Amino acid sequence: MEAGKYFNLRELCDSDTAARHGLPNNPTPEAVGNLRALCEHVLDPLRESLKRPIVITSGYRSPQVNKLVGGSRTSQHLTGEAVDFKVPGLTPTQVFDFIRASNLDVDQCIWEFGQWCHVSYSQKRRRNQFLIARRVGAGTQYTIVERKPEKVMAQGGQAVTERASVQAGPLPKPAPPIHTPDIPARSLTESNAGVPLLSTAKAVPVRFLAKLLALPTVAQVLTGLSNWFTQYKWHLLVAAAVIIGFWAGYLVRSPFERKSL
Repeated sequence: MEAGKYFNLRELCDSDTAARHGLPNNPTPEAVGNLRALCEHVLDPLRESLKRPIVITSGYRSPQVNKLVGGSRTSQHLTGEAVDFKVPGLTPTQVFDFIRASNLDVDQCIWEFGQWCHVSYSQKRRRNQFLIARRVGAGTQYTIVERKPEKVMAQGGQAVTERASVQAGPLPKPAPPIHTPDIPARSLTESNAGVPLLSTAKAVPVRFLAKLLALPTVAQVLTGLSNWFTQYKWHLLVAAAVIIGFWAGYLVRSPFERKSL
């Protein structure tokens, strides 16, 4: 079911966490209306301005899913008013500053931990609030910034800033805009669950490029491996003991016995 010109409800509601725990993540009728308003007023115009796919990493969350991911009890994800997303070829800093320099009527736009952008739209209020979220100890620190950075120019789907509020070194040169000829213009429908919703064969290079640009960092890979080892360490230890025992038994056999095996 379409939620906007470039987005559908499935990609705005898919959740790895929900799938992993066997939980439904179906939006309420009110949330569906809010998601459509978010697409109409923010996501669709942003997609057209950037001329690039938008990859939704987190959209609507049911109360159970929101609790599992550690979301706020007042999160706008619960009402379908917010999404987290990435834009292949652009850094979160560039996307954040591009939105700040635009005339998009947002409720909130948050640069979150240098990894993605959060944007929300409410039919009841529009605060046009821009925030920077950084991890401080075990908590999160939010800093409010002005609507527009100094000397921001929109050039070919990127934001060029002289003094960006979130500056982590020189802005990398973005890759050329992604074109998908003969395919109706729409966002890259890559869901949290990793199920591509575009079945057209010509969309495959776009999905592949988006996944390539969204590969996890070394730190994230190491953290994932550490978590995996912690979860399955006893299984690994038992398997290692069996292998070592078998090998030790093999070594203590006589050469003749080894040859006969």
